[in-house]
Amino acid sequence: GYYPYEAVVQIKSQETTYVARLEAIPLDCDMEGTISGRVTDSTTNAPIEGAEIKFKKMSDGTIEDTQTTDANGFYKSKPLASGYYKLEVKAPGYSRVEVQNVPACGYDDGNPDNDDHVENVTLSPLDGNWRVVLQWGSSPKDLDLHVKLPDGNQVFYRNACRGDRDAPPYVELDVDVRDGYGPETVTLTSPAAGTYQFFVHNYGGQNDGDSGTLSNSGARIVVYDPEGAVVKTYNVPAGCGSYFWYAFNMVYDSNGRPTLQAENRCGSGTNPAEGEWQDASRCDLP
Repeated sequence: GYYPYEAVVQIKSQETTYVARLEAIPLDCDMEGTISGRVTDSTTNAPIEGAEIKFKKMSDGTIEDTQTTDANGFYKSKPLASGYYKLEVKAPGYSRVEVQNVPACGYDDGNPDNDDHVENVTLSPLDGNWRVVLQWGSSPKDLDLHVKLPDGNQVFYRNACRGDRDAPPYVELDVDVRDGYGPETVTLTSPAAGTYQFFVHNYGGQNDGDSGTLSNSGARIVVYDPEGAVVKTYNVPAGCGSYFWYAFNMVYDSNGRPTLQAENRCGSGTNPAEGEWQDASRCDLP
């Protein structure tokens, strides 16, 4: 069995609402546990030293601990009572981030490795740009963030296809991660009017025999505005065990203002040239 948990979900008319994956706490995990991880820059994946992390109870907001990252960006909480916590993370020059429903618990098995939950966090620099950040768990190892541009070209991990923030298409993939967790980050400076489609490809599952699925990856995409505020978070839908997740669109008008359109659909096939992802490898960028 597992401990019960209640969450409040706001449902809006004519919209489909997806709830973030919740990691259930087993009944026998009833002792103190710790939360640890690394805080990194979303555009470089470099560690952030001196980031402050507050650990708050989800139930009542009580601050149970406060820690600061070391020179390598790592942090670890003190032993926390079994339950769910909210992490509030901030650092000078970066947007503030909250991570909710982070579990902490421990087992009476004499193995301290089973009593620690890893929660890596990325922070977005405050540089006046729109930014889209993909994060996930330890498996699958290699998820890729793709952007399909209005002209049909794509910005993705291939060296010649990473785009450019200072020249057309004014969309650039900053980081490509191949060993789990992310972040993979796309920065948009002044793209042309049109629709920019964002989707995630389970590259490891398709090409490297990785058995991890999208639905179990814990993948989420966070969209930041030029002031560093979180505009929207998209969580991978349940049952998305295939290779592609079509998350959302950014539609830019002629004045350079974007609006977001949720999609949250999954591709069932193994071929990136089918369905919504036709011409996924097209890359005729300047």
